[in-house]
Amino acid sequence: MAWSLFDYAELTGRNKIREWLDGLADDAARAAIDIRLLTMAAMPGWPEGWVSKYRGYSELYEFRISANRVKYRPLGTYFGQKRYLILAGAIEKGGKIPKSDLETACTRLEKVKRNEGCAVPHEFDPSDDLEADAE
Repeated sequence: MAWSLFDYAELTGRNKIREWLDGLADDAARAAIDIRLLTMAAMPGWPEGWVSKYRGYSELYEFRISANRVKYRPLGTYFGQKRYLILAGAIEKGGKIPKSDLETACTRLEKVKRNEGCAVPHEFDPSDDLEADAE
């Protein structure tokens, strides 16, 4: 893979990104998000329409993924060379991401800066063999 993707996890081991994905009611959306992440991990660079810096935040970026007319916005940051850390899941409504999701991402970023143990390899949906399908 060209990129290594990481999830934010509590020091207790709870992967907060996997929990967000598993909490989505739409199975097709979960699959679409994981397929997009697998695709992005294999690409040398990302199309501008797929990721952008979030306005007003110096280190926060959003992945833009739509499924079934819902705009999913995993929030994260670049985390070293060819490494990207997903900090929080969000859903855009009315052209905006809820402030609480942005605050969660910023708080988690500060925790990771203090302890890189909060960054774990991204967990793809265990119910689908997406990684094998992508090869």
